[in-house]
Amino acid sequence: MWAAYERSLELKLNGNVQRLLTDLVSLLRFELGMDTELRPYAETVKKNFQDWVFRKQAGHIKFTEAQMEWLRLLRDFIAESVHLDRDDLELGTMGQQGGLARMHQLFGEEMDAVIEELNETLAA
Repeated sequence: MWAAYERSLELKLNGNVQRLLTDLVSLLRFELGMDTELRPYAETVKKNFQDWVFRKQAGHIKFTEAQMEWLRLLRDFIAESVHLDRDDLELGTMGQQGGLARMHQLFGEEMDAVIEELNETLAA
């Protein structure tokens, strides 16, 4: 389906990228007029993440490198799965990196707020 949109809209996107199920979100948002540009969902998430981090760092929050590494793991999970729950922290690379306990260690009482904010912001 993605290839058909590329052809019909004469898009020049990276054809070597593996299409994910989450790209359907991008197609739907485009068709519903929510987005004026069609781009892979992971690209939208990465751009929204970049903007979010910039806004946070421009304010009173300064993430450590360890926090940034963890935030990038969360970003990548959301790019593939659309949404992140606390239970997801025990899966895959996040689980191997310490899971829920590690995230709590890095973000403390703000952990749930960070998860909620990333879910809202990255998928927007």
